[in-house]
Amino acid sequence: MNMSNFLLRTEIEIQELVSKIEYSDKILSLGSCFSVEMAEKLKSLQYQVLQNPAGITFNPKSIASTVKRIISANSLPDKSLVYLNGIWSHHDFHGSFNGPDKAEVLTKIDNSIQNAHDFIKNVKFVFITIGTAFVFEKNSNQNIVNNCHKQPSSLFNRKLLSSTEIHQSLVEIKSTLDTHSTNDIQYILTLSPVRHIRDGIQANQRSKSTALVAIHEFLENSENVHYFPSYEIMIDDLRDYRFYRDDFIHPNDLALQYIYNKFEDFALSDSESTLRKKVAHLVNRESHKALFPESDAHKKFLAQLEMDKAEMRNEFAWMWR
Repeated sequence: MNMSNFLLRTEIEIQELVSKIEYSDKILSLGSCFSVEMAEKLKSLQYQVLQNPAGITFNPKSIASTVKRIISANSLPDKSLVYLNGIWSHHDFHGSFNGPDKAEVLTKIDNSIQNAHDFIKNVKFVFITIGTAFVFEKNSNQNIVNNCHKQPSSLFNRKLLSSTEIHQSLVEIKSTLDTHSTNDIQYILTLSPVRHIRDGIQANQRSKSTALVAIHEFLENSENVHYFPSYEIMIDDLRDYRFYRDDFIHPNDLALQYIYNKFEDFALSDSESTLRKKVAHLVNRESHKALFPESDAHKKFLAQLEMDKAEMRNEFAWMWR
């Protein structure tokens, strides 16, 4: 048997978007740490991306809560913050907002909410990554939290959302954003390829399966909604531990770049590929570390780099701001 006839991997067929993302489009990225990885790659290429106004958000209920909060743009009451071990936090916001000064924490949260409120008025694409179907409810009021902030587990009840509950959260997210935006929003959904195995492989598979059923039910009953198979690419195409970090949970840089390349073909405008390469070249030049930073040659290099970036800003005002 001629082994050269075999590809030792599984190619995932991906139907590309008809109307793809262009540099003039605003993109809102919501969800798990995988959504952050993809958003950071787009931001590095100078796309107009706003990611996770409440910080990394793993479950769909909390994503829906975040969307409703940024639509209302109401300031948080200070009594909604939690104080533990000298640190103030909020259950709906990621730990990156935490701090020892209550007023500063509130200001940071309120600024993020207002910034997102203004941004989404003209958003064109919304990228949503669901990380898990498991949630934590506060025993005191049954509210689902985004982050427990290391409070005692006795204060919370952990449960698995049903596919119906996840589907309803996605409906709420879409209907809320559609009402607020001036554009005909296109939604890109994906299931995070990060493995949540703290409670075991079976629990992770149960969670992912439940979320996947809900996502596809939502796709079948909604307009302007598309699916990008990052989970399937990681699990089937890259089914090898060499594509994971040392924790065997998170995709490594090689896997993330491979998935991003697939996403670029799937979602980014073909007509702007030359522009993307030009921007990427500038980004690479910007990250260059000189052996002799005080040399005339390097100063000349930096001056030319700034001129090239300024030229790009003249055409695209948001770049390198």
